[in-house]
Amino acid sequence: MVTLVAVEPLVLGRDTVDSGTVARFAATPSRVTLHPDVAAAVRTNALEANAAAATGAAYGRTTGVGANRDVAADDSDDLHGMRLVRSHATGAGTVLGVELGRATMLIRAHQLAAPGSGAPLDVLEALTAAINDGRVPPVRALGGIGTGDIAVLGEVALCLLGERPWLDGEVRPYLGHIGGNAALAFMSSSAPTIAAAALAAASLRGLTRSSLLVAVVAVVGVKAIVTFLLLRVAQTGRGTAAETGLLMGSPSETTLIVLATAAQAQLILPSTAAFWQTVTAIGLTITPLLAKAGNLLS
Repeated sequence: MVTLVAVEPLVLGRDTVDSGTVARFAATPSRVTLHPDVAAAVRTNALEANAAAATGAAYGRTTGVGANRDVAADDSDDLHGMRLVRSHATGAGTVLGVELGRATMLIRAHQLAAPGSGAPLDVLEALTAAINDGRVPPVRALGGIGTGDIAVLGEVALCLLGERPWLDGEVRPYLGHIGGNAALAFMSSSAPTIAAAALAAASLRGLTRSSLLVAVVAVVGVKAIVTFLLLRVAQTGRGTAAETGLLMGSPSETTLIVLATAAQAQLILPSTAAFWQTVTAIGLTITPLLAKAGNLLS
């Protein structure tokens, strides 16, 4: 369990939860609350789902799953839901880390806060309570079943029920029971995969920002060095060659025209043109600094 950052809570049902939000939360978790409209909407959706299931077979609620989809579930002991999560918590292999676990919890809570799953409100409240206590579930590398990350979310459900330890080794229940009306609804999600994709996207954005700096340094540096060496071959003085090299290292406005023309002719991707146009613009912006550096070297 970790101490949450004392910042404004993330309000599910109101705030946007995009890849940037997920990455920030995974790195420095904050409290999570539900918008006042969420509770009523989730309760209404759960009642509607129960009413629909009462009129006929509902996969996973009133029937088995997979090969048993046509077999009516015996829920006379009210343990159908418990059996479902226990039988699907089959993850194995390496635990993929704290940040992915946090991101998975946030995304699943965000999904459940948008009515449609049919899961009762107590499941969402248990999940948000665990988040606010800084709990992190183990997200394992192996064990995907079906079209969702059912194995991972089955294990998250058992952590909430106090039948599996959280990642820190502590057993702390937040949910007393999970019924047939909630088990499959909770597990039927790709939240862990979405979490992994969100964290990867955020990381790539950081890499892209870094690559701009690297590209500017590379372009200016290569041009400056080549110019300096050519001038030295021509027996130009070291100081003059260095100053000229730095000045010539800056990209030219012609580069912008060439890139725009190439993109228009579909010779390069628009995103590639935009990247190098940005590099060129930065290079042109720092021309006065290059001139100053050249004067100091001459």
